[in-house]
Amino acid sequence: MLCFIREAQNGKNVAGPKARNDAYDVLKDMGIQEIELPVVLEMDEKSEKRSAMQKIRDNLKIRAAWKQALSEVRDGDTVIVQFPVLRHPLKVSELFEKARKRQVKVVLLIHDLDAFRYFKADDIKSWKKKELIAEETRILKLSSQMIVHNRFMHDRLVNMGYASGKLINLNIFDYLIPGSEKLDPGKVRKDGPVVIAGSLNPVKVGYISELPDDCEFNLYGIGYQEQNRPNIHYQGSFRPDEIPFALSGSFGLVWDGSSKDTCSGIYGEYLRINNPHKTSLYLATGLPVIVWKEAAIAEFVEKHHCGIAVESLDDIAPALDAMTEEEYRDLLEHVKEVSGQLRSGYYTRAAVGQIR
Repeated sequence: MLCFIREAQNGKNVAGPKARNDAYDVLKDMGIQEIELPVVLEMDEKSEKRSAMQKIRDNLKIRAAWKQALSEVRDGDTVIVQFPVLRHPLKVSELFEKARKRQVKVVLLIHDLDAFRYFKADDIKSWKKKELIAEETRILKLSSQMIVHNRFMHDRLVNMGYASGKLINLNIFDYLIPGSEKLDPGKVRKDGPVVIAGSLNPVKVGYISELPDDCEFNLYGIGYQEQNRPNIHYQGSFRPDEIPFALSGSFGLVWDGSSKDTCSGIYGEYLRINNPHKTSLYLATGLPVIVWKEAAIAEFVEKHHCGIAVESLDDIAPALDAMTEEEYRDLLEHVKEVSGQLRSGYYTRAAVGQIR
């Protein structure tokens, strides 16, 4: 029997839980048995100030909840777990190992891989980094199969020694939009600003301060530091269920790092193997996308003809100026097809269908 574990979580004006919640909803709609893990801990900026004893109690509480959830999985069943699990540090690998001894198959639906994302991070203590990566490696090795983002993540894991037959390519994250029939197609137009949605924290998206002057931009998200520039228009922050109806522009930009010339740094390098969730947001909303030419997601965008790939942000205005209205309408037709797939959970369903 196939089942999945659903972790409780807190909602804020951030997209973090959106991909997980959409996957849960698709799995449930597929008739897969849900096992709820109801522990909710307030994990915020005050979390690090809690006493060591409080942190130990929290981890014991989470461990007990995981133990109970896995006990509901019968011998020989297959359980889908979204990874990373929401609360760290947590030696959940030990519980997975016990489950494997009962012939339980653990399938990981990968959202992020800390071994790639944080390997070069300077703001994480080395012992913490080693702990995260070691626990991640143990869990990956214990898994029966992994649903990975794309062929680039697939190939990186194969090079690390994981069997190709153990890996299933998702290709792109789905993006469910309840009430999508209310989306206004009039908000998507060739002469509209380029949309940037998501975290606007300068640490992650320092390129914001280098946005070219020859293009208009609409910005949506938290962490924005006001700039007195006439071509940049901050539109506020919205909940994940609100943002699709707020976006207005010509293209959605998928970019990371501190430079307008290339996607640089930790987050830029991560684009070489991951599927940014904001790509799915834009496409599900009806916006074609602009992506970095060396990003993994560029292959999907070019294959499905639902956007353009550029080397630098300075290439955006010339590319849009050279694009005819007919070419833009053709992009929109392809976006429409992909959008319908993303809003129906097509890619999650296809990946889960390959679990054996």
